[in-house]
Amino acid sequence: DIEKQFGKVVDFEAPLKKDEKTGKNVFADADKPYIEYSGAFQADVPYQLEGWTNSENLTKIDSNILKQKILKEYQKFHRWLQYRDLEEIALSKLNAEAEDAQAFFYDKNTNDEYISSFIKMWGQKGLEMQPIENYKVCIYGDGKIATLIDTIDGGSPLWGNYEVEKNKYKHNTYLLYFHIPKGKKELEVIR
Repeated sequence: DIEKQFGKVVDFEAPLKKDEKTGKNVFADADKPYIEYSGAFQADVPYQLEGWTNSENLTKIDSNILKQKILKEYQKFHRWLQYRDLEEIALSKLNAEAEDAQAFFYDKNTNDEYISSFIKMWGQKGLEMQPIENYKVCIYGDGKIATLIDTIDGGSPLWGNYEVEKNKYKHNTYLLYFHIPKGKKELEVIR
């Protein structure tokens, strides 16, 4: 129960009206085919996620230079995935993953499940990485986030196959988003 874990999130009272026959308060919209209420609320949380708020504007970097920088990062991940270098992958993704964990209030069980799926996905045994090709740079987040997108299928150009049975294969794709934190010069993974 979310209220037991975090306290009251929203206090909403449905509109009531007096029933003409009984004089009791009843739900005012009970006779309508559907009901929709909307509103806004201020959520006070015990953390502040910086994300890409203070990141550099990547559109100010020459497009060819930016493409080479992102490709260089993808190539690092390609090598790490091929050789199952989970330590390097985890270190490179640490800040991004920590923000996710904080935003979603990971408890011990959720964190353990996440680590298990991370190891399975990023440390896939028998993974044969495929060449990084047929890609373009895509920029998001008001010019502060960039990635490579496969021009053929719109997915990530970072992918590999692994055998699940004799001559039967599956593949994993790895989409990465990068930013340059203000005051820094190099790309870093962002959630």
